Amino acid sequence: SEIVQNLDETKWELKKQGFEGINKFIQTSSKGSYKIDDLLSYVKYKLKDFKETNFNLIREAINIFNSLLQMKLLSKDNILMILNAYYEKITDIKLKEQINTLLTNILDIIDPDTVIRTIISKLTKKNNAKILIEYSVIFGKLVEDYDVDDLPIKELTDICKIMAANSNPQVRTAATSLLCILYKWIGNDIKIMIKDIKESTLKIIEAEFEKVTVIEKKDKKPKKEIPKSKDDDSSQK
Repeated sequence: SEIVQNLDETKWELKKQGFEGINKFIQTSSKGSYKIDDLLSYVKYKLKDFKETNFNLIREAINIFNSLLQMKLLSKDNILMILNAYYEKITDIKLKEQINTLLTNILDIIDPDTVIRTIISKLTKKNNAKILIEYSVIFGKLVEDYDVDDLPIKELTDICKIMAANSNPQVRTAATSLLCILYKWIGNDIKIMIKDIKESTLKIIEAEFEKVTVIEKKDKKPKKEIPKSKDDDSSQK
């Protein structure tokens, strides 16, 4: 087909048209008329096992993933595979909008606890200041949006402690901001969890806590509901 021919070309402009063709095919095809796993494997292959560096092609591929997510066609395993492949692109100004949309669509299907744990497991192996800062902001929004009982508070606190020890002052400031949001919703339990932070840094954080009004349990209002879990085989194969 023309889609396959374009994706077999060496010019990125034609490859881009091929990815666009796949997206159009997805949006105009009836459910069950193609195998999701086969399509994903083909897209992954044409992305050089997710190692493609041309942002134009990555952008179109992410558009494909977003279409599949919006149509609720992806299994949990496939979603986490995509998240693991592209979470770092949040710092690429050319792709940031697509990545934010990708995260929003993922959170419509997978619970925030799983999403946060998946990303943090990657962040603990990295020391990229921009990525740490970007995700600290995203995590802060998730703490505001969801009930803290539905979130991995220990893991969030642990990544804050790692960031608080970072040599980059912007990373340390980002850690303090996230800890303040956690303190707002959890209260003094957070102070107990971070007591092993270096004393000079801890004093700065605690000074910021003084500016925060803790939300009492009786004043907490319902937040976003987490998606109902689905079995991995609920999507078509």
